[in-house]
Amino acid sequence: MPNHVYLLRGTSEVYPVNIEGRFSRRVTRCLEGVIQRACGYLPLAATVADTIFCCHGGITPRVIIRTVERPADEEVACWIANEIERCTTLAEANQHRT
Repeated sequence: MPNHVYLLRGTSEVYPVNIEGRFSRRVTRCLEGVIQRACGYLPLAATVADTIFCCHGGITPRVIIRTVERPADEEVACWIANEIERCTTLAEANQHRT
């Protein structure tokens, strides 16, 4: 049993977090700001036992993870989201070629 569990930021947790359709409109309206702020604090990566590096598969090597401040401001969060989306799209395109 693990001593700690960490949530990492992936494509679903990058600004703007899309929660439409997951909750009622009223709940969405109440929670949207809280969820946006909470996701801004999620780390992009973690290490397990100082040996295993964990991150979303779309994190580009151009992101120097240690320099990303939390909470990420909107500009940085949008840049990260674009990088993850771009890398994910490239990976999917490469998969279809093989």
